[in-house]
Amino acid sequence: MDWQERMGRGLASLHHSTRQRHYGFDMDSYLGTFKQSNEWQDDWTGFWRDRRMDPQLSLLKVQLPGQDPLLKAADKLMIKLDNVLACNPEPAVLLHGDLWSGNATADQKGNPVIFDPASYYGQREAEFGMMRLFGGFGPKCVKQPIRKSGLSSRIMSAASRFTVCITS
Repeated sequence: MDWQERMGRGLASLHHSTRQRHYGFDMDSYLGTFKQSNEWQDDWTGFWRDRRMDPQLSLLKVQLPGQDPLLKAADKLMIKLDNVLACNPEPAVLLHGDLWSGNATADQKGNPVIFDPASYYGQREAEFGMMRLFGGFGPKCVKQPIRKSGLSSRIMSAASRFTVCITS
């Protein structure tokens, strides 16, 4: 078994063993130099909207002209966010929070090592979205964690709802 398959199994184990009811974390974290609020919330959509999307969009609005197509698409997304993130109720799990290929490697024995976390409790889809954003993780890595209870179909469903939302 290579390090990516071991990492996928480790993520599946982490996600399975850290389930709880609320979204957030006991302290704020950083995504790069950007401080992220992790104030606890009872629902996933509210957490994602209030703690992740709104702060990032506020920064973007300062940088882009008001009629920028990206801002228009973001506004459409925010209006329809409940539908885009609609999913089966699932407990929050501990996430790395910034898991991209630059924050993972293998040690000298081939064991996976992850670092530079921006941890919080959230939906697993957020972890895999970040992992896919910059690439670097193969199918062996993501196969183990996403094969549980329809997660793969929920990721694809959310992706298509997002695409429809910003293009209509």
